[in-house]
Amino acid sequence: MMYPIIPGRLVAEATERVRREDPLDLADFTEMVGKGPEIDLTSLGPAAEKMEAALAVFLGSDRRADRDRFEGSQSPAMFTALEHLPLDVLDDPGFWAWLGLEHFWWLVSWRESTALEREPAKWLRYVDGRQMTECVVSRMFLRGQLCTAFGYPELAGALAYATDFWRSHVLRVSAGSTPTIAGAFVRRQERDRMPTDQLRAFARRLNRLSSNLVLEVYDEADADSLLAELADQ
Repeated sequence: MMYPIIPGRLVAEATERVRREDPLDLADFTEMVGKGPEIDLTSLGPAAEKMEAALAVFLGSDRRADRDRFEGSQSPAMFTALEHLPLDVLDDPGFWAWLGLEHFWWLVSWRESTALEREPAKWLRYVDGRQMTECVVSRMFLRGQLCTAFGYPELAGALAYATDFWRSHVLRVSAGSTPTIAGAFVRRQERDRMPTDQLRAFARRLNRLSSNLVLEVYDEADADSLLAELADQ
């Protein structure tokens, strides 16, 4: 199937144009890749509009300062909107760049507004799909995928002010590849939130285990027991 991408060589220019709010026809930066018929992406527009409506509601709530909470709450929806796509598409960094600019710029620019005021080195990673755990739309997909696979998609938005928790201690490290471990970790943090220093030490111990244990075979009860043992150390 053929699908749209923004090639890596054009991501910075396309993002800068959008960032400056220049009149933009994204077709100038978009290439179609693959073979055969064009993939049907018509459902993405309505999905993005639904999330944008949720943002309007969120901005009227008392949680509006917690941007990661909104990102988390919509991560399962991002996963659901994209999970049907072929793996070749989901593995293509250019597709994530296209998606972030074509359908979700309103989200990227709101979520990372501080970074977007700085030089490209500070903001480009939030659009560039080559950094899956940094790019806003791809990291939401991964977060939603983890919690959905664990069986509790609502956990993606369960923690307040959890930007560092998700980026540093789940998505960027080995825990992010094991839904049962990641889900148990989130649930434990929700139940008994560790302060930053304690959390970092706990996360280091957890990630070291991945070189000695086959965490993929752990079920929910095993994962809870493992984390309880780690907490007692």
